[in-house]
Amino acid sequence: MMKRTIAVMLAGIALMLGNVSDSRAEIKEIRMTIAGSLCGYCVFNVKKAVGRLDFAPKGDDIKIVDIKRGLGVFTPKPDKQASFAKIKSALKKTGYVLASAEIIVSGTLIREESNWFIEIDSSKQRFALEGPNLTETLADAASGASIEITGDWQTVGKDASSREVIRPTAARKTEMVPVSNKTSFDERE
Repeated sequence: MMKRTIAVMLAGIALMLGNVSDSRAEIKEIRMTIAGSLCGYCVFNVKKAVGRLDFAPKGDDIKIVDIKRGLGVFTPKPDKQASFAKIKSALKKTGYVLASAEIIVSGTLIREESNWFIEIDSSKQRFALEGPNLTETLADAASGASIEITGDWQTVGKDASSREVIRPTAARKTEMVPVSNKTSFDERE
């Protein structure tokens, strides 16, 4: 019992020191604004249309938080790449218009020449970071840093030349460290 207690204490200390973390690189949330107000039937149709996308959750995990303003929120599957264009197309086929979307992404900041990106480790999806306030928003950030970006999101271009773009409105540094699977607990006394 003593060995198990010590192992649990050491794991707790490692978590506090940052050797182990449960923070992950992922799309934390997608906030959709659908043009016009929504009725109860509309809510059902929007959830069904978005829920058909491979990166979206199903049914009740897609929340319509304001029917008068057409606001919907969901957290996509972590191992799938999300697409603004796919959401827009799915809604259009059902008779709705995706007016805009905001996204919260946690990942690794990457700089290639004068271009900035955020990459999600699990899906390897990259979002280009653009906009007039980009320098100010990323003021204290460096390439390779763990960061959370909030911003307006859209797909730019079509087909093979398309890319996902975020115009950041906020950024904050995070401390993401991969969770270690090598911790073992000896339950023998």
